[in-house]
Amino acid sequence: METNIGYIFSRNIDGGIVSHRVQNIIIKDYGEKNNYQISLSATELNLENAYNVLFDNLNSKRNVFFYSLGMFPKENKLRQDVYQLIRKFDLTIHFCAECLILNKENIEDFDKTLKIKFMTEESIAYQLNSI
Repeated sequence: METNIGYIFSRNIDGGIVSHRVQNIIIKDYGEKNNYQISLSATELNLENAYNVLFDNLNSKRNVFFYSLGMFPKENKLRQDVYQLIRKFDLTIHFCAECLILNKENIEDFDKTLKIKFMTEESIAYQLNSI
């Protein structure tokens, strides 16, 4: 069984829609540049906060190659569940567009950075809505 799999979305990613083709090109390019063999991408369900495909792959002990950090769960409970599987199976998640790697050694720092990203996005949205 292949242990590396791409992971793409059909829904909004950081305020926009990115075609599957473009997401796959970014993942493939990242894999080639970093010497990873990555299976054909799995596409997540097009429902808000749906991460069934992600959890299926993590539970199958696969390293997951996201197109972008903007696809990572915002909900704390979902993030904690992902972190638990990373620790349990010693997995990595790669964010190909940003060239970031999440593993069991950097979970705490990663989550702090992600929370800052979310707070910044909320602040900007609030300011835009106040205009």
